Order: sequence, then structure tokens, then C-alpha cells
Amino acid sequence: MTSHTLHLADDIAGTLPVQVHFSAAEFADRRRRLQEAMTGRGIDCLLITRLEDQYWLAGFDSGAASVFHVLFFKADGTMLHLSRSADLGNIGFTSQCRDVRVVDDRHGWSRGMAIRDALESLGCKGGVAGVETDSVGMPLALHQELTHAVDGWCALTDSSQVIRGLRRVKSAEELAHMRRAGEILAEASATTIDMVRPGVSEGDLMAEFQKVVYSAGGEVFAGFPHGSGKRAMLVRPVSGRGTVGENDQVLFEPGAAFRHYCVATMYSVLTGPVVDPRHRAMHDACVDALEEVQSTIKVGATFGDLYEAHRSVMARHGFEHAALQACGYNMGAVWETTWMEPPFMAADVPLVLEEHMTIFTHMILLDRSTGLSMALGETVEVTTNGPSQISTVPRAVMVK
Repeated sequence: MTSHTLHLADDIAGTLPVQVHFSAAEFADRRRRLQEAMTGRGIDCLLITRLEDQYWLAGFDSGAASVFHVLFFKADGTMLHLSRSADLGNIGFTSQCRDVRVVDDRHGWSRGMAIRDALESLGCKGGVAGVETDSVGMPLALHQELTHAVDGWCALTDSSQVIRGLRRVKSAEELAHMRRAGEILAEASATTIDMVRPGVSEGDLMAEFQKVVYSAGGEVFAGFPHGSGKRAMLVRPVSGRGTVGENDQVLFEPGAAFRHYCVATMYSVLTGPVVDPRHRAMHDACVDALEEVQSTIKVGATFGDLYEAHRSVMARHGFEHAALQACGYNMGAVWETTWMEPPFMAADVPLVLEEHMTIFTHMILLDRSTGLSMALGETVEVTTNGPSQISTVPRAVMVK
């Protein structure tokens, strides 16, 4: 493999982005916080490979999460994009960073050497480069190339959690986007719930949901857990669509985003004319568990505390065998294929709740012995007064 000479995208330098979703003061505060975090960790330059982190720091908006692209950020605030020609349009349209170096796709070029060349242009020889390795943008092969390219030239350190940790606590501007996403989600969910009846296609329900979201200016994920009958036992999307029947169970775990900030909810809709009393018992357990978990959401509580609140209620109702071993996670600006942000709310997880974090708590029962499912879930903001709802679900059993 050979080193690759980078060239400057001079048509972007000196211009301003067309699409900006946050104020200049917001971006400046994010850069300041990141500089402080890097200085505290001894990182001279951060190699940002996760799209949501590039979006948070610079506003860069693109859908090619697995294609080569690195945003460099130095501890002095200097930024640089290293990208392919295909991404120049998105960079010019959205990114606060206007220093762009371009590589081409010729056979045999070394991505690792291209990153080293960019680091050298930033004066990073002999320094410490933090790398986001927990990312589809930094696969093992690329990391091996990079490690070989900078061996003896600079030091590398895993910095995957630096920006992720900063993003957990939302600003007022971020919360406004999430609350708008919650409004869009509520409208789309109400529309699809009204459509549920025996004979309706799951595909028609999904199509109507997406129509409402897009018409409201939101974004949807390619798929979310949704199905009737045996498919209501699945909490991961699968290919194909079924048809809702009589005396059926229909599981929904829909999400909607606004400016990439995603909000989720979760609920089950039953059809008649006969409703299995076991479904009602499962619903009662989910309601009680959701209420108990939300009463535990306080600044200073841990994810482990929330999980234990969930587990204990499910056990008291006799459904611990059907409950999942996690009951939620962080929410924010994320890219497909998932809106989940680690870690999960599970036993003993020590992550501490802070004011203005946004989390999704889901109470899910999947009884494999009976083939019955039930779920309730809401997204909330953590405040000093407890949870503030961003998405809501009815507490009464929904029967159509």
C-alpha cells in the first residue's frame, strides 16, 4: 500500500453551510466542552468516526455511516474533514468544518496513511490521537491500517466514549428537537392505532405511520419492531408483513426523529371480540412496572436502580420469567440501524442519571410458554422533579 496525497476542497473553504440546525453559541459550547474533555485525558487530536458525534460537533449530516470519513478535532479547536468526493456535497451543505481534505478511491491507496497525512498536516507528530473505535466508521481492518501507519510516529488511544458521554446530557436546543419528535410520534401513533382492526395489513399500518411522520417534517427508521400474532413476540424487525386477525395481539415499538433526535414509544393493541384475560394481567404488570420505574427516575439514581424497579414489579406479578433482562437505554441523535444508545438499563449498571438526560424505559413481556406478549414504553427527560414526558402511552388496555 502507498501513501496518498490529499487535496484541499477549496470550493468549500471560505463558504458557509446552507443547512444549520443549531445556533453558533450551541456549537461553540460543544467545542468548548470537548476541548476540556480532551485536555483532561491528554488527547491532542480526536479522530471522530461516528456519524452522530460528527453531527453533534460540526453539524455534518450524511447517511453513509459505513463509508470512509473522519472528522479531526484538535484540543486547540481546529477541525478538519478527511473524506471521499461523494461526501463533498453533504459537507458543503451541512458542516461547520470548512477545511476538507479529499482522497480518491484508486486501488491500493492506504486509508491509514491518508489519516496519518491529515494528522501530519495538523502538526500531530509525536502526539496522542484519540480514536473512536466503537464505530462502524472504524472497522477492524481500518484500525489495523491506521495502527501500522502511525507506528512510532504518534500514539493512539481508544476514545470512543468521550463525545458519547458529553451527548448524554441534552441542551435546550436538543430538547426542543426531541419534543418536536415526540409530537410527531404521537400523531403518527394515534393514526395507526385507529387503523388497527381484523383484516388490516401490517404493511398498511407501517405505510401510514411513515406517511404521517414524513408529512410532519420528521424522519423514520427503515424498520421498527411491529407485528401481529406470532410476530408480536418479536422485538426486532424482520422482513415481510402479516395481517391482523380476530382475537389478536399487535405489538408496536415505533420511533420518530426530528433533526435526527429520536423518540420512541411502545404499546400493544388487542383485537376482539374475545380478549384473553392473561393479556389483561400482563398489561396490569406493565403499567405497574412503568409507574414504578418512572417513580425511580431521579437525578443520582442509576440504570441498575431502574432495572431493579422493573424486575421487582414483574416478579411480584408473576411475570419475571417473561420479562427481558434490560428495560431501556439512552435516546438522542442516532443513525440507523438502531436508535439505542448504550449502556442498557440492566442489573447493576452504574450509569448515574443526570439532569436533562433523555431515556426510553420499556416494560416488555414475552411469554414464550403461552405465545402472548404485552409492552408499554415511554421516552422521558430526567429533571430535578423526576421524569418529564416526551412520549406517552395510554394506561388502559387498547382493544379494537
